[in-house]
Amino acid sequence: MIVFIVDNNKMTYSIVIPIAKYIRLYTNEYKKIKSHKEEHSNFRRFFEISWKLHCKNLDFKEIDTIFIVLPTHQINEFKEKFYKLPQPKTKIEIIDEYDILGIPSEKVGNTRKQMLIKLLISFRVKTKTYLTLGFFMNSHRSGHEKWWVGSSYMLGLEYQPAKLDKLTDKGLLMDVTPELLHTKSARNLCNFLKRKWGSLTWINELILKNVEYRWTEYTLYCLYLGLIKKNITKLYKRKTLPINNALWDFSNDSKVMTNHIKNKVCKDNKHYFVTIPSNIYANKLSAIHKGFKHCKNIINN
Repeated sequence: MIVFIVDNNKMTYSIVIPIAKYIRLYTNEYKKIKSHKEEHSNFRRFFEISWKLHCKNLDFKEIDTIFIVLPTHQINEFKEKFYKLPQPKTKIEIIDEYDILGIPSEKVGNTRKQMLIKLLISFRVKTKTYLTLGFFMNSHRSGHEKWWVGSSYMLGLEYQPAKLDKLTDKGLLMDVTPELLHTKSARNLCNFLKRKWGSLTWINELILKNVEYRWTEYTLYCLYLGLIKKNITKLYKRKTLPINNALWDFSNDSKVMTNHIKNKVCKDNKHYFVTIPSNIYANKLSAIHKGFKHCKNIINN
């Protein structure tokens, strides 16, 4: 299971949510297509689905701060709609991603930005741990081998699949959201990358350059703790909690989404999160609403 740090006899942590209104979608041929339809608006999904579920299911007494990070040109629109929603009794910070990355939003794709933001936000987090929600528990390197190869390169490591397999055997390999990150370790990882790639250029090296090397925030973090610092077993115990019920489907069939919610999500009383990536075409708002109509007392339309 993931270790939660207890402060003053109370479990406290922070939550980080990077959001961009639109991203490129993947088709079943794994080609990117651009969509600006309201059916694929991440703002609408957040306002109408995600935030309602968070307010219903999260215990805000345990949460120190919620960080919401957005592209510069989308902040005002988000704030205007967000502050009309019910507000929990916890600290919420809405942050311009430029203030974290120093790179103009409009010129850069969303994926790498959001992944690096989830590491850099550690310098603003005051709690010992923070939970990242975005874009999934234990994984195997073969599922996303290119990520492990690319992350090894960015860290200056030789790709070592046998050592990754040992982490898998221990239940300690992580590669996708949601994950709980150790704040100090995430900061140390950023400082490590800064020293390797140069204090003035390292963000550009990770986001704008070296695009042939795939990586995620979690593969970088896992390799850093597992192979460089070699302290991952001290920070994490074997993960046995049913953290995530995820759907990955690159077809254009929205019935897949509706049926997943109807047959798996509605009947699921074990997993803590349901992750449906926003870059799949089937993730339409109408399909989500249609699926949730089969769930009792999960969300109010």
